[in-house]
Amino acid sequence: SPEFSLSRIIVVVLVGAIITATFWQQKYRTAADTQSRIISISFMIMLTGAYNLFTIMPFQIEKRAVLFREISSGMYSSIAAVVSDGFVELPYLIVETLVGVNVVYWGIGFQQTVSAYIYYSITFF
Repeated sequence: SPEFSLSRIIVVVLVGAIITATFWQQKYRTAADTQSRIISISFMIMLTGAYNLFTIMPFQIEKRAVLFREISSGMYSSIAAVVSDGFVELPYLIVETLVGVNVVYWGIGFQQTVSAYIYYSITFF
């Protein structure tokens, strides 16, 4: 649903804004500075992942009865249902990744190179 997708993006922006405000353009002087940024990356990935997991569960529970009925009638296999659900979520995850990465990456002050940005984007995805 559009409300669900919008709420996911809003949570990513809010968490990214909090992390960006915490580490706004700070320099890397010590190992602790680097470790705190690594922890911020891990925190953002875990928090948004957990939020996505817990918010998708009610939708999946609603679809479960229909899924069991259609699988038992032989309409399609369970693998097809899982793959199709994954493909449906993929565009939302890509948008969520691009929004989250752009909010955090440039604000924290990571390396200003394309390869580092792509690496961070893939890590976040």
